[in-house]
Amino acid sequence: QGIDKDLLRSDIEKYSYLIKRQIRENWKRPKNLNQSLTTEIQINLVPTGEILSAAIIKGSGNDAFDESAMSAILKVKSFEGLAMQMQLFDKHFREFTLVFSPE
Repeated sequence: QGIDKDLLRSDIEKYSYLIKRQIRENWKRPKNLNQSLTTEIQINLVPTGEILSAAIIKGSGNDAFDESAMSAILKVKSFEGLAMQMQLFDKHFREFTLVFSPE
């Protein structure tokens, strides 16, 4: 069963990476940004990868950074490449918290 957990972890990492990469591709870095900022955003998806909603649940304290992260997510509209088993989607990706940082 250890193998199953490893496979599950690698699938979660793979899809998490795809999501973060697509957000980063749409992100416009604000000027004079502190590298240590992080913002936490709650994202709700449907199985096609379409974003139903996104909301900041823990801001960074820098409004320009938080708004730039939200803007990047909203530009994506629908994540590509998220074809996965329904059980994995329901448990880890239907609703999740994205921790976004400048790095």
